[in-house]
Amino acid sequence: MNEAQRQFAMGVAGVRLWYARAPLPGAAPSPDFDFDEPGGGAIDVPEAVAETPVARAPRPASQASRQGLARLQGLMADTASRPSVRGESDSSPVVESGEGAAVDSGGQAARQESSAGPQADVPVENVSSPQAGDALAGQAVAFHWRFWSGGQWLLVSRCPDNASRALEDRLATNILKALGKDLTGREEVRWPVFGNPAVPGNDAAGAVDVLSAMAETVARPRQVWLGLVPEDSAQAAPEVWDGLCAPLGQAAVSFPLSLAALSSDPDGKRRLWQALQQVGQV
Repeated sequence: MNEAQRQFAMGVAGVRLWYARAPLPGAAPSPDFDFDEPGGGAIDVPEAVAETPVARAPRPASQASRQGLARLQGLMADTASRPSVRGESDSSPVVESGEGAAVDSGGQAARQESSAGPQADVPVENVSSPQAGDALAGQAVAFHWRFWSGGQWLLVSRCPDNASRALEDRLATNILKALGKDLTGREEVRWPVFGNPAVPGNDAAGAVDVLSAMAETVARPRQVWLGLVPEDSAQAAPEVWDGLCAPLGQAAVSFPLSLAALSSDPDGKRRLWQALQQVGQV
């Protein structure tokens, strides 16, 4: 058995072989390993065939890259067109005397009024003040909220760590059906992201930023909040929880029990049903 066959047999048996790259101090000289074929003949090595390089076909641009290129071209075209418009308006002849001067001044006033019109329609009430974020900066808070949306309704509930997700989904679906809506989407937020409270953005102000971004897609005109503020709020002041709920808007029904707590509390289910009846929706 030559060395090649021996290595193959040992590999099949699960034995991993290794060889020293350099002579080891004090070791006996290694034997000359025989890698020849059993027939003893020389092995014919085929000549290497030069491979002709093949030109690769250009990869077609994806839909996302085409859309990005189109937006970039649109921005460049818009930027290039603005100086020409200003140049045309600046190069327009101006008559400094007589009736022509009055006509020109009237045209400038009209242009100023037309340009000032759209600026007056810009809403300013959506500009948020940084005072709310500054008040929550450095405040440690921990929560796990789940969101169920259906039609014009949004159901938000606190989710304990030991709660059954399937049970919560079933209860949320039943509540939305009682409101006449079907479940269309689910989301959840678990905070904090990092266990170290000293990480920047890991405080209540960072949670408000995340909830504000999520509210742009999940917020609905009518909302039901279930146990968002925990009964034991020793970990954070009530003002902190109010700031966390602010990005979601106003709740039509705010109930102190979560879905997990309602699953084993028949009296709580009855009180929630009465609260929904008071808003005239069931």
